[in-house]
Amino acid sequence: MKRSAGFTLIEVLIALAIVAVALAAVMRAVAVATDDQARMRDRGLALLCAQDRWQELRLAGQPAQPGRSPCVQGHTTFVVEQQLGQGSDGQPQLQLTVVARDVPRQRLVQLQLPWAPTP
Repeated sequence: MKRSAGFTLIEVLIALAIVAVALAAVMRAVAVATDDQARMRDRGLALLCAQDRWQELRLAGQPAQPGRSPCVQGHTTFVVEQQLGQGSDGQPQLQLTVVARDVPRQRLVQLQLPWAPTP
């Protein structure tokens, strides 16, 4: 019996299965990249909140008190927690921790900065 030119049904199904597996891997990679991009955006916005709060406290010229303050950046509300302590050198140190309001257990940014309010 002479074989006709072309692909058999089995060959086509195997090729489709290979393409489906490759597409699934590509879609997973795109999803991971998108999640990473969103996480980096949130961390960047949280860093802006921490920097803004640090400048507000410095320019107020008053001793920093432990507390929490809201900060809105890019349609996301963050909470900046501030604590005053001492660094390893004995100098006053301000610790700012930023979390997203809807995910308070996930710390996005934590800064430990020397503290000397502007007179």
